[in-house]
Amino acid sequence: MIHLLRQTTTMSKIFKMLVAFLLFSFIIVTIFNRLVDERIAITRKTSPDMDALVEELKKEVEIDAEKKAEDEIACSIPGLQNFDQFYAAITTLETRCNNSKPFGGPPKGTLDARKSVCLDERFKISPNNCLVFSFGINNDFSFEDDMAEFGCKVYAYDPTMDAKDHQRSPNVWFFATGISNYQGLKSVGMDNHWINGKVDRFENLVKAVGMEGRTIDVVKLDVELAEVDFLQDMLFNSRHVLKNIKQIAMEIHSDLSKKNVAQITSHQVFWPYLHLMRCAGFKLIASRAGGIWREVVWALEKEW
Repeated sequence: MIHLLRQTTTMSKIFKMLVAFLLFSFIIVTIFNRLVDERIAITRKTSPDMDALVEELKKEVEIDAEKKAEDEIACSIPGLQNFDQFYAAITTLETRCNNSKPFGGPPKGTLDARKSVCLDERFKISPNNCLVFSFGINNDFSFEDDMAEFGCKVYAYDPTMDAKDHQRSPNVWFFATGISNYQGLKSVGMDNHWINGKVDRFENLVKAVGMEGRTIDVVKLDVELAEVDFLQDMLFNSRHVLKNIKQIAMEIHSDLSKKNVAQITSHQVFWPYLHLMRCAGFKLIASRAGGIWREVVWALEKEW
């Protein structure tokens, strides 16, 4: 009997302890939930509404999609049907320059070496603080020397000259390398003088001289059809570099004495790139005759 009473008393203590534990746990959980509710309330007051953020993000995505669709429409390339189309594409100016300055050419060089650069304020091409990459020298440094005298750093390239890499002057560096859409060797030259010369991509050459990410004021190309390689590489592989170039002075080596626009002609080869340059934001700011070729200057119209 005494043993039974002791057992009952023990069970009663255990039950009381269990009730006390459950009551204590309930109080703790209640306090914790209240604290969580208060923290959520404070967060909602001090943080942006998540639903609003989601809606804003959806709107941005829709706007981006609409803009992309507009860009795709704007960048459509019409078929080249006749020579007049091609001629208009390389002669019709699309933006104005009020302060065009010639660099190179007579009396220090040939007329073919002269290129124009637009020095309008919107392009911010400042003396003593500008950067130029020049391709196709042909032993005539008049353009490069004039740009250096203006105050620019000039990197000049030509694999066809009998010259090694060297620093020509305090602001002009020469490299016996040509421009292409790959790194390696290529048959380069003009007229009856052709060699197997070293070539490289524009992006690689910019990195090699430590100018990666820099704004480039002028790129000059007089490279006997290698401008097609340059355009192809820049438009398809290096748009992030292309958008850092203010102006591109280029001789287009498509024989304008020939009016044929059949599929295998150089007019057809150049045609899509002329439109893709416009898609990339470039506009024709200068154009002049260069014998059977055409000298043009592309300008990227944006806030510099």
